[in-house]
Amino acid sequence: MKNRRPYDLKVIIAAYNFSMIVMCCWIIYAYHQVGFYFSTFMSCVEMDFSVNPTLMKGLTITWLVMMTKVIELVDTVFFVLRKKQKQVSVLHVYHHASTLFLCWLGAKYVGTGVAIFSILVNSVVHVLMYSYYFLSIFNNLQRRLRPIKPYITVIQMVQFTMILVHLAVTAYFDCTLPKAILAMYFPNVIVIFYMFYMFFKSTYVRESNKGKK
Repeated sequence: MKNRRPYDLKVIIAAYNFSMIVMCCWIIYAYHQVGFYFSTFMSCVEMDFSVNPTLMKGLTITWLVMMTKVIELVDTVFFVLRKKQKQVSVLHVYHHASTLFLCWLGAKYVGTGVAIFSILVNSVVHVLMYSYYFLSIFNNLQRRLRPIKPYITVIQMVQFTMILVHLAVTAYFDCTLPKAILAMYFPNVIVIFYMFYMFFKSTYVRESNKGKK
C-alpha cells in the first residue's frame, strides 16, 4: 500500500456524498412524518417507552440514524486509499468514534424524546456539509467553493453550541434523560467543540494572518 499510487475515487466519493445528502434529508422528513419537529424539543419531551405505532416508527428511524454513523466510517477508508493520511487526524477519529458510540447509547437507552433534537440538528448540518463535499468534487467548482470551506467548520461549531444549550436546558428542567448518558454526552460535545475550534484556528485563522503579512 505504501508504494501504491493514490486511488482515484472521485466517482465513488461523489456517489457517496450524494447518497448521504439524500439520507439526511430523508431522516429529517421521516421524523417530521411521525410528528417530531424542531419546535417539539423547545420544551421537555419525557422519555416514553410505550409500544405505540408512532414511537416505534421514531425508534426505527433512530436506529437507522445509528447505521448512517457506521456508514460514515467509510470517510476514513477514502482518506487512506487516496493517501490523505493527514486527514485521519485525532479530531477525525475521535469525532467519528465518539459519535457512533453515543448514537448507539441514544438509540438503545433513549430511542426518541430529547435525543431527536441532536439528530435533527446534525442532519441539517450534514446536508450542508455533504452538499459542499459533493460539489467540490467537480474541478470547475473547487476554486469557487474554497471561500466557503471555513464556514463548514463554523456551522459545525454552531451545531455543537445548539446541542450544548439544549442539553443544559434538558438537565436544568430534568427532562428524564438518563443522568449517565447526559454525563457522557455533555463533556464529549465540549471536547469536540474545542477540537473543532482549534482546527479552525490553526487551519483558517493562521492562514488568514499569514496572507496579511
